[in-house]
Amino acid sequence: MFYSEFKKESTIDLTDYDSKVVEEFLRYIYCGTAYLTLENALLLIDLSRQFMIKGLTNFCVDFLVEKTEKDAKKLLQVYNQAVFLEEHEFIKQCLLKIKQHSKKLFESENELLLTLSKEAMKNLVDSDELMVYEPEIFEKVLQWICRNVRNGDKMKAFDEFKLLIRFPIMPVDELLGSVCDSKMLSDAEIVALLKYKQYGPKIETPFKTIQRNHSIRGIQTGLLFSYLIKLGWNVVYRNDQCYFTRKEELLRLKVNDYKGRLLCVCSKKKNYDYICLAAIDTMENVLEKTTDCNVVSKGGVEGLYWYFVEDHSFGFSNELKINLKNSFCDKEKGYQRLSWALSHNGRDPIYRVGDLSVKDSGQYDNDGNLICKNWENIILIL
Repeated sequence: MFYSEFKKESTIDLTDYDSKVVEEFLRYIYCGTAYLTLENALLLIDLSRQFMIKGLTNFCVDFLVEKTEKDAKKLLQVYNQAVFLEEHEFIKQCLLKIKQHSKKLFESENELLLTLSKEAMKNLVDSDELMVYEPEIFEKVLQWICRNVRNGDKMKAFDEFKLLIRFPIMPVDELLGSVCDSKMLSDAEIVALLKYKQYGPKIETPFKTIQRNHSIRGIQTGLLFSYLIKLGWNVVYRNDQCYFTRKEELLRLKVNDYKGRLLCVCSKKKNYDYICLAAIDTMENVLEKTTDCNVVSKGGVEGLYWYFVEDHSFGFSNELKINLKNSFCDKEKGYQRLSWALSHNGRDPIYRVGDLSVKDSGQYDNDGNLICKNWENIILIL
């Protein structure tokens, strides 16, 4: 259990710790478990690190992340301590949970992030896990500096954050607006960024150019269409669900310029922002043809399977075994399956969004004519 050897005459000094913390420390050593609270878990991590008991460290980290993941304030307090302890796996788990709160945390009126230490704030700003509009990250950094750098050089403080902010992916109007107005970047840096926006990778830049949120691959529910657009996603295919998708429309997306980039395949009601069901994966995985109607293509993440059966259907599922020939099958249930028909099959429904079909939602009129123009299929690229 211990990762170092103690001499027989060694004395372990635990006088700096509360007796109840020591009791749980000893309980774990002798029983392999401990009674944890938000108060004693951090102290036990410190103890376990001091005596190199990795199992107890992991036990406490899992407890803290699970108990605070729904409370942003407590989660940030725990994250602050994780950074202070320099416990890298602990930091990583906290950042993954913070991602779920990132949209609200980066709103201008939300001040919770202003309580973070400098190192904790830098780790967060540098994270690829954030699903946040980049100018909002920039504005939050300025807020943090105004709150925490009172008697020092604010420009010098910003220099520690500057290369962590992804200015090259910001819209030009934001660069010419809030970024210029802040005076935090030099005129030369602004000009260089504008050249990068015009000419792309041919122009060298010291700033990070990769989009954030690459870890969101997989099946997603509850995304907002407007927020994806704000994050830099672009629509490359959009059509009413009463029109059949042609395979040529999908195959034209299979070009070198899109190689390795993320596609988001989704369906939603027209004039609604809420996306009912979506899946995000690389272009290569999404558009891989399915040659056997009984075999799906494994996506880039666990629990995501794609299918592209020419003249039949295109879509994804969280299940390995499904009927690939049809876009919908009454006998098959699956709230994480989406299908677009690639051919007409009598009066059968031509799409499926989870357990919802055209037939389920009453999208046929009394004469059996299809009237599902209020739904649309969309593909976006990041």
